[in-house]
Order: sequence, then C-alpha cells, then structure tokens
Amino acid sequence: QMEMEGDQTTEVEPTPKEHEINYEPADILDLPSTKYLNVEYPGYVRNTEKAINTLGGIDHIQHVFNEGNVLKCQFDPHDHFSSILYGGLKKTTNFLLKVKIDSETQEIDHSIVGLVNHTYDFSGIASYEYKFNDEGVK
Repeated sequence: QMEMEGDQTTEVEPTPKEHEINYEPADILDLPSTKYLNVEYPGYVRNTEKAINTLGGIDHIQHVFNEGNVLKCQFDPHDHFSSILYGGLKKTTNFLLKVKIDSETQEIDHSIVGLVNHTYDFSGIASYEYKFNDEGVK
C-alpha cells in the first residue's frame, strides 16, 4: 500500500488481520483416469443382482447413460402395472474411495480408485402400490 503526505509518498506495511489464518498448500495428487457412474438407488439393497435388474440390467443402464436419458426403476420388472421411479442424470465432481481397515491392527489404508462424473438421482416421490395375486391383495 502507498500513502501520500503532501509531496512525499511512503510505503506502508499492511496490518495483519487479527483472525487471519495462514494455510499451507495441499499436495497435488495424480488421480486415476478411470471413470465411474454413480446410481443413488431408491431403496435398501440386499441383493445387488436384483437391484440392477430393477434398473433394466447393466447393458440397459449403459445404453441409457450413453443416450443421456432418464433411468427407470421398476421394483417388479415382470409386472407391467407396477409403479416406475425415474432417475435424473446430473453431473458430479466426486471420486470413488477404496478404504481397507486391518481387523487386527485397526490401520486404515485408502486409495482413490477413480472419478465419478455423473450420478443418477431418484429424488422424486414414489406412489403407493397395491399388489394382487390369486388370493387378493398382498
């Protein structure tokens, strides 16, 4: 900063702020080039294969992603009358982190596996559904 007094110019040191924090720059990491697609599944997954089938299968998910369309989730894919949830595609800036914990020493090992640039988000409200079988309502 410069301060003027009459015809003289003097250099003034900036006053340090009372709550100023000096940060050290973080290390720069080389991130893997592998890219992943994230699906925020609209339910509790007990069986991965069944969950993927409710989305149409791996090939269908890849096709829908490549086309940029919405992803449909039908909890009973064999029942054409069951409700459908729609997942919208959004850009994200996340990474997939692999974490290992040694059961004996409790040491934590971690590494970044890849980048997650897109996410399917099922944020809509699901409707109620009644299932019918030979005996009536389930």
